[in-house]
Amino acid sequence: MSRSIYRRMGQLMYHYWPYIIISSVSAIVFVLLNSTAMWLVASLINNVLSDFDKIVQSQMEWAANPALTMNEKLKYWTNILILRETPAESLKVLCITLLGVFFTKNIFLYIKNILLRIVELKLVKNIRDRLYQ
Repeated sequence: MSRSIYRRMGQLMYHYWPYIIISSVSAIVFVLLNSTAMWLVASLINNVLSDFDKIVQSQMEWAANPALTMNEKLKYWTNILILRETPAESLKVLCITLLGVFFTKNIFLYIKNILLRIVELKLVKNIRDRLYQ
């Protein structure tokens, strides 16, 4: 019994697979950008609260070391993106990067929500049309 329900639901949703796939990809990108935003906020706190020279020194050590852990690689590439000559310049770049990540993240959330809403409404309309034919 339950197999036929899933099959019928799949047949109803089959016509909307491009919307569903694009929405799923948008959801994945949203999650990745959300994680990036959290990582950048942690970098912001680290940049503001810790010694800038210590961050630069650890960056130089990571650049010289070919065998880094995954966490160290992530920190290394984040610092390449963010670190500048002075703490103020680094903070400025970090804030602009955060703003861009949050803006892009919310665009993908909007795309996901709009596409799923389109699928929901068209699916309900088609079910109603079939019911009242």
